[in-house]
Amino acid sequence: MNIEHLTLVFRVNDDLRAIVKHAQACTQHLPTYDQLFDGRYRKDGRTIAIEDCLAKKEPFPKSEDVDVEKIPPALHFVKDRGCYLMSSGSPRDIVKDTTSRVVYADGFSPDGEWIGGDDFVQALDLAFFAKNIEAGATAFHIRVTEEAISMSAMFPRRQPMPPAPMPAAPMPAAPKKPARGK
Repeated sequence: MNIEHLTLVFRVNDDLRAIVKHAQACTQHLPTYDQLFDGRYRKDGRTIAIEDCLAKKEPFPKSEDVDVEKIPPALHFVKDRGCYLMSSGSPRDIVKDTTSRVVYADGFSPDGEWIGGDDFVQALDLAFFAKNIEAGATAFHIRVTEEAISMSAMFPRRQPMPPAPMPAAPMPAAPKKPARGK
């Protein structure tokens, strides 16, 4: 499967709630690959162009080049062996041996559908997830195209409210019949 255009569904469950809480609680966060190049997060304040690294004008940045306290809290959207969300928090949220807690998109676990293309990690706005989970979201849709990643929250369908009962109005009095013979 190619990811030219794909919508992934992530269900809100106990693991996703735990991932959000972990990212909120951590004071340090792990950088994505893109954040390694970004001067806002680098200790030296310099933005590095990947083209300069490819041309060997600059060394490829390392995680040690980043001030992890400057990395904003996020959920990491990862595509490698499956598509999943995980906390950006450091230390990592380990659930077994060296495995971090993750939530896979429906049908996209390591045993699920294969998505071609390069692997990636993208930082997603933690507040978006926290706010919508608090408001009762049941799932998140992440739409991936070649140009952008967009997110939306899904909520349970609300039952339409039954019509309010109409207050009983007094029946108008029947017109009086004219008296006979008059």
